[in-house]
Amino acid sequence: MGTALVCIQTVKEIEARSSEVTAPLLIVHGELDVVTDPEGSRRLYETAASTDKTLRIYPGMWHQLIGEPPENVDKVFGEIYAWLDTHASQTS
Repeated sequence: MGTALVCIQTVKEIEARSSEVTAPLLIVHGELDVVTDPEGSRRLYETAASTDKTLRIYPGMWHQLIGEPPENVDKVFGEIYAWLDTHASQTS
């Protein structure tokens, strides 16, 4: 019960302060996630103040992206690494 309460409080805090996010932002989410609704990620993407933001909703994937079949894990993490690589090279 305590964990659920903290999760709800955290989500509310993120929603209330999402417009303060100005750093480059990558959001990844599984389309079939039943633990956290992908709509929350869409709202975060829409309300974040960052001008450099990317939202990736992965069709057919669930909550724990690392627990997907190997080809899906490779796809997701390949895109994450590529995003990080691009953004790291922009700061140097």
